[in-house]
Amino acid sequence: MKGDRKTKFADKIILISSLETPIAKKLFKKGRFKEFKKDSFCSDVLGVTKVTINNWIRDGDAPGYSLNRFVERLNQQFSEIGNWKIEDFDDAFSTYHFAERLGLEFEETQRLLDFEKIIQRKNYPFFIHELEASKYNEQYNGLYYMFHIYPGTAGADLVVRSTLRVRYMVGQGERTAIRCKLNVPIYESETPANLNYDGFLSRKEQCLFWLFESRVQGGNKINDSIQFATKQASKQSSLMHGFYISASEKFNLFLSPVVLLKHSSPDNNNASEIINFMHNQQKIYPGGVEALEDKFSAVKNILKSEVKIIE
Repeated sequence: MKGDRKTKFADKIILISSLETPIAKKLFKKGRFKEFKKDSFCSDVLGVTKVTINNWIRDGDAPGYSLNRFVERLNQQFSEIGNWKIEDFDDAFSTYHFAERLGLEFEETQRLLDFEKIIQRKNYPFFIHELEASKYNEQYNGLYYMFHIYPGTAGADLVVRSTLRVRYMVGQGERTAIRCKLNVPIYESETPANLNYDGFLSRKEQCLFWLFESRVQGGNKINDSIQFATKQASKQSSLMHGFYISASEKFNLFLSPVVLLKHSSPDNNNASEIINFMHNQQKIYPGGVEALEDKFSAVKNILKSEVKIIE
């Protein structure tokens, strides 16, 4: 079963060992662990040390015999929220369904996972002060179409329509960041599929800088990053535009126009709206800029800028 747990296992261990879940707080009130500290929760309730939990998170898996004992312990300590099985830690079982059993809603789950991951970073260029992050998160939070040109051969450029979400602030004080997500369609896939990226938004002078790193895809870590910069949006416009920096097998480096078009500012707990947009609204236009639908005419005008190939 080991190969089935590489993608979501670490996230599930982060969730079940967190003190921020309703079930953990309930167990503390019942006196199941002595101190409201992770060490005490891990040893008294989960039956493993905090070091072991951290090792499982780092490795993305646990030895079979250890996981068997861990599940037995969960059924003793968490019996009021149902029967636990080893299969609950496999990728086939949704992380969000797993979180629901712990009393967490969709948005709470994402925030908790991001916070646990970001606090481990000692320094990061996308950290900004909490007060500034609050201002920009309020202004830019929401769902966006992202358009950029991918240079092809013989002038046959592709336009790629991805989906982007500015999600929320994570961290605290001087170590605060604005978390984002980006899903990019795969051109050569036989069936519709996306590459998924997690990233951050930051501001420098009058520009917004965006950096995304690939997530684990199908159990494998793909080493890829996407970077672009845009002008800040005016209050009267739902458009932001700038330049996308990337590389390809054909070109060492290219600079392409990029446009963000705001779709909506959703209710962050409306999981179905967010999931539908982020996973089903990607498209590739082999016909280039002129193939864009009429409703994207403003985007089309901006994208007609020249793609710059850097030899």
